[in-house]
Amino acid sequence: MSLFDKINLPPSKYKVHTFTSTGNTTFAVTGSGDIEYLVIAGGGASGNGAGGGGGAGGFRTNVSGATSGGGSSAESTYGVTAQTYTITVGAGGTGNSTTNCGNSGANSSIVPASGTSIISIGGAGAGGGNAPATLLSGGSGGGSGDAPRTGGLGTAGQGYNGGTTASQIAPYPASGGGGAGGIGGGAPSSSDGGLGLASSIQTGSPIFYAGGGGGSSSGVGHSGGGNGTAYPNDGNDATANSGSGGGGAGGSTGSGATNGSGGSGIVIIRYKTSSGITATGGTISSTVVGVANQRVVENFSGTGLDIDRWHTTNNAGTNTFAMSDEADGGFKLTTGTGSSNQMGINFNDKRQFSPTGSVAIIVGKSSYTNVYTDFGFSNNNQSSNSQSAFFRFTNQYGGGKIGFLTCGAGTTEDFPTSVDLSTDWFTMKVECKSSSVEGSINGVLERTHATRIPTQKLQPIVKHQNTDTTARSCQIKYMECYNT
Repeated sequence: MSLFDKINLPPSKYKVHTFTSTGNTTFAVTGSGDIEYLVIAGGGASGNGAGGGGGAGGFRTNVSGATSGGGSSAESTYGVTAQTYTITVGAGGTGNSTTNCGNSGANSSIVPASGTSIISIGGAGAGGGNAPATLLSGGSGGGSGDAPRTGGLGTAGQGYNGGTTASQIAPYPASGGGGAGGIGGGAPSSSDGGLGLASSIQTGSPIFYAGGGGGSSSGVGHSGGGNGTAYPNDGNDATANSGSGGGGAGGSTGSGATNGSGGSGIVIIRYKTSSGITATGGTISSTVVGVANQRVVENFSGTGLDIDRWHTTNNAGTNTFAMSDEADGGFKLTTGTGSSNQMGINFNDKRQFSPTGSVAIIVGKSSYTNVYTDFGFSNNNQSSNSQSAFFRFTNQYGGGKIGFLTCGAGTTEDFPTSVDLSTDWFTMKVECKSSSVEGSINGVLERTHATRIPTQKLQPIVKHQNTDTTARSCQIKYMECYNT
């Protein structure tokens, strides 16, 4: 039916060096080229005596499209040369029962014999019930204890501040430690640690690091952070090599309850096998990022759908749908007349596109009256749900605007755009990034979602469903999908 150009772009192959043992070791390089890194410092210990959650270790990365701690963009390209680099993995701050404040975590770093160093700052130890007025700073700040205090400060480009305790009330909750991805919860309304951040540098799949520890009483630690505890229990330790903060101890001052220790840090370095770099050091593995057949370009015009490429669905029993070519160049999809008749075209579960780095560009239009018409990505043949990101044309919501929806974890997050519904042609762009999904219409960014984003590989989809017993139609003129 159409011109279908499927360009085979091979995936990127990487060698990965992972350093997990605390202390110093070496990364010995022969040749030269660019590397990507993730450098996470040790997390801070919690406080005791109704103590706050420990702050997460600093989170620094230069992986393209990723995010460094504290809401910063990924750092710049880092070139290595033939020399020895000292790799330091910071230990987590150790818990204790004799001091009121927790111990801070140690720094992690990449230090060349000559050149620029990459240093992540250890997470700050949290305050206890009798902590000083000014708490320690770190990669992320520790949470304050149950007494009214301001949380410790995080470091720009590495993490967030610890939570601030507003008042001292029974059962004396304390604030959560700051994480790489968010501020620690402020007691008494919240004792949860701040969110961590995910990185796909090691395996190509996201792994979360550097979450804040939960404050005492009921605080939840995130991304490996320790949970806070109620009186008279010890705080929970953070997970090793997570760089997360320890959970706050629930004992009263002098009760002997022990702070939760922070998790040790981690350093991960990777480079393309084609980079010209050879190196030793750490635990060496290989990974492949991306998938083959990464680009699809389809001009929908001609005399029939290429069934070797595209799959059709029809979810309304004996009701049928029709496909036809229109005078204006679009390929028309029309539902049957049964109630809630649904049909669409997709790749038949051949999911080729990354949830953390892909783009779908679609030129389409819809009748939009008494229908749901979806253009974008999904992992599901039957409907655009479960794991998806798409534009929706419908007047069922009210407001008269095109919607942009994301459905990670099977739960929909639905927001209208600023664009009025009409039967005009629209150019729609869905871009899946490492920690967000963006939707643009006619070259203008309309919506950014940072939650309910897909986590599974995706396929392009056009779905059309009527909401009464009248046949409805949509049209698609062009589709382009590629992995970034």
